[in-house]
Formats: sequence, C-alpha cells, structure tokens
Amino acid sequence: MIIESYARWVSRIPTPIRSLLRPFYRCARELAGYPFWILRWLRYRMTNPDNGTQRIGVHTIFIARENILFLKEWILYHRWKGIDSFFLYDNSGGDGGGRRDYFRRLRKNKYAIPYHDIVTLSDTEIAGILDHIQQDIPNVHIVKWQPKDSEGRIMYAQVEARNDALKRFGPTMDWMVFMDLDEFLVSTEPIPEIAQRLEKGGYDGGLMYDRVMTSRFDHLDRYITDTTLAFSEPYPTASKYICKVDRTWRVLIHSFVSLGRRFKFTENDLFYLHYKLPSSHPDLRDHFEESQNPISAEWFDILHESSGLYCGADWKLSAVNPEWKRIMELNAWRYSPRP
Repeated sequence: MIIESYARWVSRIPTPIRSLLRPFYRCARELAGYPFWILRWLRYRMTNPDNGTQRIGVHTIFIARENILFLKEWILYHRWKGIDSFFLYDNSGGDGGGRRDYFRRLRKNKYAIPYHDIVTLSDTEIAGILDHIQQDIPNVHIVKWQPKDSEGRIMYAQVEARNDALKRFGPTMDWMVFMDLDEFLVSTEPIPEIAQRLEKGGYDGGLMYDRVMTSRFDHLDRYITDTTLAFSEPYPTASKYICKVDRTWRVLIHSFVSLGRRFKFTENDLFYLHYKLPSSHPDLRDHFEESQNPISAEWFDILHESSGLYCGADWKLSAVNPEWKRIMELNAWRYSPRP
C-alpha cells in the first residue's frame, strides 16, 4: 500500500523535474548501503587485525559451460601470481544483453564460438567439477548469479555483479581485481607487491591494458598459457583494473569510481593476455603471428608438474567433441571482427 502510494505521488511530478532529480535519487540509493558496508568492514578488522600483507581478491562473472575447460588453470595461475581469494559469479542460464544476447540465444559466445557444440560434459559433470575446484583450492567462492528482468529472463548484469562482489566480499580484502576468465595477468613481480607500490604512491588503483591473443578454443590440445599466437595488427585496447577497496565507491566494466588518483600500467609493469579472437576467421587468420611468451618459465614448470585434473590438455580433449577444430572453422565466418 505504501509503495503504491509512493508510486502515484512520483507519477504526479512533471517529467523534466523527475529527470533532474533522478541522479540525486540514484546517488542517495547508493550511499544508503554504505553504513552496512562500513560496519561489516569494522567487524572484519576487529577480528582480523592487519598484519601488513596485502589481501588481493579477484572477481569475474562467467558461464560455467563456456569456461569449464579453462577455469582451474585460470585460478591456479592467478593464485601463483599472488591473488588470495576468488569470487566467481556463475551466470549459467543467463541471456546477457545487446550483441551478447544475440549469440547466447544461438548457444554461442559473443565471438560466435559454439561452446555448446564443443563441450560434451553434462550439467551434472560440470557441477561436480565446480564442487571439486572449490574443495581443492582454498578461498574459491562460486556464487550463483541469476538476476531476472521483468519478463523473468536471467540477465548478465555485469556491472551489478561487480558491485555486489565489491560490497559483499570487498570488506574482507585490501585490493580487488575485476577481469574476465579469458584474461591472464602478466607482471614481473607478484600482484601484492604491485598493490603495495600503488598504495605507497598514493593511488586508489590502476588500469591495465591487453595484448590480444587467439581464442582459448583454438588450442584445446594445450594449456592456455602455452599459446603464443598473438594478433599482430592494431586493435582497440580494453582496460581492466585493480582498485583499493576502502577508496572505491563503485566499479564499472573498464574502470572504477574513486576520489583519488589512478595509475596507468604499461607492459613493463602489468598487463593481461586476452585470449579471445578466433584465428580461423577469414578476415583474421592472416593477422596472427607467433610471439615470445611473456609468462615466466617458472609457471610452466609448476603447471606441467601438476596432475592436470580438470586442467590439463589431455583432460580437455576427453571433454570435448573430437571434431572441435572443424566446428571452429565452420562457425568462424559468423563472427564480425569488431570490438
């Protein structure tokens, strides 16, 4: 009754005035949630005193079937880089929006890769792998993320997912990285040391940029990080970021909102390999070249000494259609090579 009365009262306000008031309303709605966040942060600090180390968390939103072949390697790699906690929002069943929505309905990702035809694992097997990863690797939190629109369709809602993670898990972290599962951070020093350097420099965070690589689905017969096929032509650069939690108000897809300074990393500091473009596309296939792998050799020693369970190339080949290369070639032309 109260909500209906409020809605009728708002509807009487002239539209131009409502448009002017809307930004103030949204700002007030965002600020209203901060007292609870601050209390949660204070409670965490009282029970977990600061010991001088930088706690780094990473958030991503993903579709389980699309990423299950690569998930464990991605987690192990970034754990090796110094990231402590992983907040993974599973949007399986989602529709997404815009161009992503079109391909999702065709059971393909936004690069027109038909992962439903390639990955032969059942839903039960995928759920079992996710459970194994959570039990096998410390501090991996998989969250079901299925917000719905007015028609009951599950939305992707990437910005909302990131801000949910910032408010829900941010108080337990010093810094958070926001990125995707087809992106691998590369740096000459561990991520906690980079975060400490940012803090000493008075920065609220930093923006990192990508080096475009061939798609993860192009080379299922090897580890992702073994891939050295890079896009050789200029391509619009996308940024991801690391931010100081207690100085960040809101996070977006490619940036974050804070009052302080932000650092822009170069490839000498921190960047990420972005495994995304299908190399079999007729307009792209002549624009890839072998490049020197920038990932430290120490990682490959660790990777190849592991059992490869839910991670190695042999396991991936057992979980996909034997005709995966042909499927990639048949569907490559459907992708429009634009950002």
